[in-house]
Amino acid sequence: MNASYSLFSQPVAKPPQPLNIENIRKALVLIPHPDDESIGCGGLLALLAERGTPVHVVLVSDGSGAGGLPEGAGLVRQHELSQALNVLGASITYECLGLPDGSLSQVEGLQAKIQASIDRFQPSVLVAPWMQDMHPDHAATGYAALRAHQDRPLSQGVLFYEVWTPLTANLILNISQVWPKKQKALEQHKTALSCGDYLRATEALAAYRSLLSGNLAAQGEYAEAFYGLDWCEVCPYDSSLRQRYHVRYATAQDADALRQLFIDVFQHTPSSDWWPSKYGQETVPGTVAVNENQAIIAYYGALSRRAFWQNKTLNVAQQADVMVSSHYRFSTKRHGVFASVSRLFLQEQLGQARTYQMAFGFPTVRALHLGIRLELYQQGDELAYWQYSNQYNRLGIGWQVSVQKCAAQKNWHWVDGLKPFMAQPEGYFWLEKSGAYWQQRFAQNTEKKYSIVRLFRWGRLAGVAIVQTTAETIEIMDLALTDRHPHSAQKLIAAIINYGCKVGLSKTAAWGTRIATDELQRHAESLQCKGESIVEHAGYMALPAAGLDVPLVSQIKGHCWMLGADTDFR
Repeated sequence: MNASYSLFSQPVAKPPQPLNIENIRKALVLIPHPDDESIGCGGLLALLAERGTPVHVVLVSDGSGAGGLPEGAGLVRQHELSQALNVLGASITYECLGLPDGSLSQVEGLQAKIQASIDRFQPSVLVAPWMQDMHPDHAATGYAALRAHQDRPLSQGVLFYEVWTPLTANLILNISQVWPKKQKALEQHKTALSCGDYLRATEALAAYRSLLSGNLAAQGEYAEAFYGLDWCEVCPYDSSLRQRYHVRYATAQDADALRQLFIDVFQHTPSSDWWPSKYGQETVPGTVAVNENQAIIAYYGALSRRAFWQNKTLNVAQQADVMVSSHYRFSTKRHGVFASVSRLFLQEQLGQARTYQMAFGFPTVRALHLGIRLELYQQGDELAYWQYSNQYNRLGIGWQVSVQKCAAQKNWHWVDGLKPFMAQPEGYFWLEKSGAYWQQRFAQNTEKKYSIVRLFRWGRLAGVAIVQTTAETIEIMDLALTDRHPHSAQKLIAAIINYGCKVGLSKTAAWGTRIATDELQRHAESLQCKGESIVEHAGYMALPAAGLDVPLVSQIKGHCWMLGADTDFR
């Protein structure tokens, strides 16, 4: 181990060097209390998140204030921490060890608990409070981090940050570009701010530290100071891996490289704004693998969706555009490219208290089997393709139909008030019908011919369908109703079939989960003029593996109601 452990007998003689964070692979951040992350290293966290670097925060104490705050303050402060981290970077994850606030120095096995978090997250660098901080909890956490690194060294060492006691800095990080984020993050800690003006103190410290960044005359500059222990700017690759690469979160700067990867993998050229238009608004738009030449070699795309299960709202991630460069596809082992890029997202973004409470996808058979073998996926609901030979049916008195191209529809706000198509929706896992999603999914997609079929009853909207037409088939993409009239669902299916007949299409079809296609077939078979129908097996959904933090999977499996609109490719 380096002589740098004799920290206090050898004062730092040289001025601090700029902290280069470009090559940090993964950062695990230890904070004794909520607000320490914003005060001590909020700028570092924000800059890492902007680069897509995986960051995981461990709240060591329960944040209860050691008796100095009202009962229940611990849970309030943990919620404030969640809000602050969301400001610093939506991809940042966190956990709470729940140890007694104010007594961390007396906790048996503190180092072992921290080591367990290190083992789970596998960081390249540990970020911890300064060991000589005047607050006992900070000092105890810092020493535990030191001992953990001494026992099992991290490849990029430890970065110690300051809160209550200025440290002997050997590294300085200019955080001016993310200062507003750091300030806004600290503002989320209302409980702490009610006890002291930490905003003023933090700004003063950051302004003072900016004098060490090399520009003494700088106006409005801010910086954070660190003591880097065994700091290694360039993270060594694991020589045991056949290919050298690292994984991180995707950022807007990756758009052109991801478009090129899409072209190489799928042999199809999307529009120039494909990635920004599809993923640009996502808070966590997926993960990428980058080789030693800084080329993106794999992508695990994720689209944020709002879902419902048993009358509860869930934030869910839809797997999309999962792709691996042909040169790396052989690497299908547990630590291969596909496994690594998928695991970063699934293990760190899924969880009851994390960004997404559920995830799903529609992979190829090969990808599903690979994901199951790597303990990333489990086989979900059966998928089916339903085809129906069109026969015209009179709708009856009072029912009317209109059809419009999706591209011609300008206002989509009315979609937000629609109801799900299926009876008793509380018994199904289904995705929200929103105007914003329908507009992005259907109106802005010029490569396919999507239309809106509206069903009216005595002049009032009763149901809506999104369909796409091919040479012989009208495919049902999505369905919704406005009321629970007993015949609205059947009449809407009849209206779609009739439209197919009108434009000379011989078949109506739908792709989706077996539960959904069976319901469409049931309505079609209830029509007076029946056509022949065929239902073909079309694979299975992918749901998170049992080992991931998604306990809802066992309940939802077998109850997913989805159609073509719930994919990103039909």
